[in-house]
Amino acid sequence: MHPKTPEIRAQLRNARTLDEKLVLLENAYAGEPCYMLTCGPSIKETWNDEVAAYLADKLVIAVKQTYDLAPEIVDFQLLNSWNFQPYNYVEPRPIVLMERADDDPPTPGLQADMLFRIPDPRNFSQRLATTLRFEDWLFTKTLDRPWGPGVVYELGIYLMVHLGVSEIVTMGWDLGELNSPTMEHFFPEEAPESPKSDDILNKPRIRTFEVGDIADSTRALYYWLRGRGIHLSIISDRSLVDPVVPRIKHPRDSQSLAHYRTDLLANGDFLQWVNGTPRFWDALPQPHLVRHRELEDRPKVVVELQPGGGTATTLNQMFRIEEFFQGGRLSARADALCHEPGKLGWVVAFFRDAKDRDPIIVRQDHPGDGQWHTLEIDTRVPTDTLIRYFKFTLNLRAQASQPAFVDSVCARLSK
Repeated sequence: MHPKTPEIRAQLRNARTLDEKLVLLENAYAGEPCYMLTCGPSIKETWNDEVAAYLADKLVIAVKQTYDLAPEIVDFQLLNSWNFQPYNYVEPRPIVLMERADDDPPTPGLQADMLFRIPDPRNFSQRLATTLRFEDWLFTKTLDRPWGPGVVYELGIYLMVHLGVSEIVTMGWDLGELNSPTMEHFFPEEAPESPKSDDILNKPRIRTFEVGDIADSTRALYYWLRGRGIHLSIISDRSLVDPVVPRIKHPRDSQSLAHYRTDLLANGDFLQWVNGTPRFWDALPQPHLVRHRELEDRPKVVVELQPGGGTATTLNQMFRIEEFFQGGRLSARADALCHEPGKLGWVVAFFRDAKDRDPIIVRQDHPGDGQWHTLEIDTRVPTDTLIRYFKFTLNLRAQASQPAFVDSVCARLSK
């Protein structure tokens, strides 16, 4: 348990309203990492005594039954009405947050320090996984909780943001199995329809599409957290959380993730070809003018851009950019050869929307001396206007009379 938690819990006992309690919790752990334990089956493979010892004095949030993994280290426990069981808390006991809808089944034996209401748990169009309006449900804006679905979305994320943490590391956040009406957990349990008792109450059945919806929404969640200066990473070998969220092996590894960095261009070495053109690339306007060639001085196949006879020959990839990356650093390079000055360009274009006819252009031209050069672009994503897309282009201009060659390209975005 974190050293601050016993005193904070003592203060909460003296607070009369939910508002007063949230005031006490706001930024109570500012700048600290937080470790959230959730009930997915992967936590069985990653949890051990060494991990528990590492987390002993850290901020730990346990979802439901994960409290029993190491009761003495848990600072907060999150509950809702589903898969509920009463707990025998050890001292110093955690701060328990509970949420429920008005028509939820009973939860006998509940011991909650803070109880939240979900006012609209039936409206699919207003689920958080559908609207992605994460900012609307901050505790500083409303005490009501959204329909997530799931206690992590409805309570967990907002508690951690409210506490002021700088990092979130999840264990066991697997999200479930696609197209399945049930969700597997790390603990042994009977099926919802089983006549046997395992002391777990109110077992839900989930709609088969819900897991996919939550998984798809985690990309937006990740960038929303990054926009608030919070780094999210997960420990799981099977999680359906979007691949943009970094995977780590141990809670201590989170310390090395101070920045987000991603390689953007697919097939940047041009080793994959489909129907005569490099995979993932658009060859315009005449695809047959983009070919693969073997050159004596290069160890692998390169791309040849043939002159278009009065029309430019281009090879490009276009991406959507998340709002989080406004102001981020973009580094892009291309290894190329051209025999004519000013005829081959390596271009990055920033688009305000998909129909933008006046994009912001950054380019680097080959000197045209018949030698291999690395064309480098090092720039920032503009901040004075909202950028939605960017496009990388190798451009052999319309006036070119000789072919140009490209060995490989790469681009990296970081913030």
